[in-house]
Amino acid sequence: MPLDASGAWYPSISPKQLEIFNCSKRYLLVSGPRYSSKTIGVLHRLVRHCWETKGGRVGVFCKTIRNAKSGVWSDLTDLIIPEWEENLDGFEITVKPKVDGVTKMNYMKVANMHGGETEIQLHSLDVDHDIEEKIKGTRFSMIFFSELSNFKDSCVFSISKGQLRLPGLDYHRHQWIGDTNPAEEGTTSWIYKLWYEEPFQEDHPDPEYAEQFQIIESMIHDNPYLSDHDRKDLIATFRPDPELYDRYVLGKWTASSTDSHFGKVFKTPLHVVGNTDSPIEDEWEVILPSDNCTELIGGWDLGDRNHAFHIMEKVRTMNGVRWAVLDELVVLHADVSLEDFTGEAMDRIEQLESHIGRPVRWTHWSDMSAMNRFRASGNTYDHRVVAAASDGKINMIGAPKFAGSVRQRVKLIKDLLMLNRLHISAHCHRTIDMMKFLRKGKSVGQYVVNDDNKHSFDSLSYALIGEMSADLEISNDPKSGRLSLTSVPI
Repeated sequence: MPLDASGAWYPSISPKQLEIFNCSKRYLLVSGPRYSSKTIGVLHRLVRHCWETKGGRVGVFCKTIRNAKSGVWSDLTDLIIPEWEENLDGFEITVKPKVDGVTKMNYMKVANMHGGETEIQLHSLDVDHDIEEKIKGTRFSMIFFSELSNFKDSCVFSISKGQLRLPGLDYHRHQWIGDTNPAEEGTTSWIYKLWYEEPFQEDHPDPEYAEQFQIIESMIHDNPYLSDHDRKDLIATFRPDPELYDRYVLGKWTASSTDSHFGKVFKTPLHVVGNTDSPIEDEWEVILPSDNCTELIGGWDLGDRNHAFHIMEKVRTMNGVRWAVLDELVVLHADVSLEDFTGEAMDRIEQLESHIGRPVRWTHWSDMSAMNRFRASGNTYDHRVVAAASDGKINMIGAPKFAGSVRQRVKLIKDLLMLNRLHISAHCHRTIDMMKFLRKGKSVGQYVVNDDNKHSFDSLSYALIGEMSADLEISNDPKSGRLSLTSVPI
């Protein structure tokens, strides 16, 4: 059991985590690559604040509640707090993690050394600018933003730090912490500018401003608990891409230089399975459903002259979930009705079900516009047209859509590609082209260029984000690109 010079207990942490643990600067940024154990150090600092602060209130902010519960909140409740409870007399959870019945906010309370309680709140923030409404009227003694690079607007800092003023608590006892991988914007990121540049400007109106800021960089070699296998796996994952290697292995603030969203992470030999070398479609090698397949996922993007449909399988393995893109149906710039497009989609569905040889459960995700766009010409909604044309077999669910959701869908696909958990059947040429050529928007508010590739991106990503939020050569002729019965392993 670690003890300091005075005999007081402190957690079992690395020297770099101890540096974080002891940092009391008002604005702390913990930056570094993946697997550098940044967050664990921050969480121990957070619990120390709870223990030492009389009547404190801590706000933990994550991009989504799902990410929080599987990440930082889980680490806090399952790893960090139990270590403190076991080793520090008087420390305990006084109110176990629960959800407020009115606000739906996750929270818990822990004992402090003064005989009172400190509250820890968990907040999700899908839209950066929602922060003002989210925390209006709430004051904090500590604020922690997990994975800060997920937040693209500096308002999350400027607004939240204004609530860092708990009554009765000394100014210097308050603290704002963010942990982050270097952002894809590199040195143009608001995070970099705020911590690495702005405080140190010679003409800054407050000469003591810089004294409030602290940067702690935690690198892979600072994590003594990282296994040699995990270290080698991390290096192998990102070595093909120098920019990603810089950010996620070396912890450098290197900006992305490509106009293509996935151009640097999508690797045909790694992510495309099978081949279409033969001029005879029946001889193509493609991905088919696994032998134990019980569920297939559909993704839809419906328009007036452009439609896209994807079929995927969520493949569960010992190493986690992988996604297999089994088939695509894409119609561009063609007068194909929703009824006819649905009919072609049903042909693909029935073909796969025939191969499996038994019924499977289907989940179909679409853009919310398919659920609420009323077409006066047919006096109905898109999802009802599809349901009717499929004899009730296709019932769509609206995928989450919010300000910044396009960016989140791009990031989701990037993450899956980097982890080698997304594989595309070789005959899905539209999807492969999208991975190679989906471009970044140039105008304000346009994160993805609205060209032909966007329809495949939307269809695929609606299904992925929908599922994660809940747990062929194709031409303009939708009849092309039949699946063969030659399966290839993924």
